[in-house]
Amino acid sequence: EVQDVPGMRIVPISAGRMTGGQGKQEQRVKLNVSLDGKEETFWLRILNSTVSDSDQIHFIYGKDRTAVIQWNYAQIDLGFGIFLKQFDMRTEPGSKTASHYASVVDFVESSTAPSTSLAEDVTISMNQPASFQGKGRKYRIYQSSFQGPYHPNDPWFYEMYDGKVFPGETKPREDMFLSTFSINDDPGRGLKYLGCFLTIFGATLFIRRFK
Repeated sequence: EVQDVPGMRIVPISAGRMTGGQGKQEQRVKLNVSLDGKEETFWLRILNSTVSDSDQIHFIYGKDRTAVIQWNYAQIDLGFGIFLKQFDMRTEPGSKTASHYASVVDFVESSTAPSTSLAEDVTISMNQPASFQGKGRKYRIYQSSFQGPYHPNDPWFYEMYDGKVFPGETKPREDMFLSTFSINDDPGRGLKYLGCFLTIFGATLFIRRFK
């Protein structure tokens, strides 16, 4: 299947253990991939955003398309996807320490882009989570952390981006951020709030009774 825009397909594979750096055991898979008549065999290990190694992401260039193969962590289908449109980071005056960071996102029908938008231009910041309903459950999405910016002279920039222009943009990216979210599913939140209210209400009545 040929795609004009980036897409994703999740494929289950078995993995074996190999000895990595400093004698540590780590999982790797050996893959044989064919694209447009070009066949490659290579080893791949699980994606780790804190380390930039060539065996975490592999590019295969076909005739009119590029396949990006990476082994990600276990994934759960929430019934919607999050498309990062813009990332904003501000630093403390006179330092590089982040004082504020936030993401502007669209909630979309699928985790593969592009997809139909369900909610647009939602801001998720350090102290401002977003709520969204997916598959009958209401999730709270928090801005957990970020990495970057990465520039063309950084190895990680080329690991994640091959220089193509994204849909809706007119020129290649000059920098990139990795924005990390954490998602909370707490169906008993209402009961906990009710319990806290009843506790405070009961304590108030108790204090008034014995005044």
